[in-house]
Amino acid sequence: MIKRIQSIFIRENRAEVIEDLSSPIIINAKLLVSHSVSCKCGSIAIPTGEIGETYQCIRCGKQPEGPRYNLGQIVANDSSFNPLPKPTNQLLHLDFYNDAVELLKRKKR
Repeated sequence: MIKRIQSIFIRENRAEVIEDLSSPIIINAKLLVSHSVSCKCGSIAIPTGEIGETYQCIRCGKQPEGPRYNLGQIVANDSSFNPLPKPTNQLLHLDFYNDAVELLKRKKR
């Protein structure tokens, strides 16, 4: 009986996680992690803005060096060099930046 009740709650939680994948906060967090660099403390340092080369560690706050990044609303080029808009999952939404950083800090604890 207890296992049956637990399985019901587990299924509901999985459904909530699937719905959250479209959240701009989750998209921002994934984008920041995919463009992060390693910090000496063992955590990750994420980009500090849309365009640049500055990173900040989510654990110790240090700013290690890293490659340039462009997460802003600049167009990408296809193979024929025609400008195309970037897909929304490749754009950093600054309105949700702080929420995404807090989410990453909670996950890395």
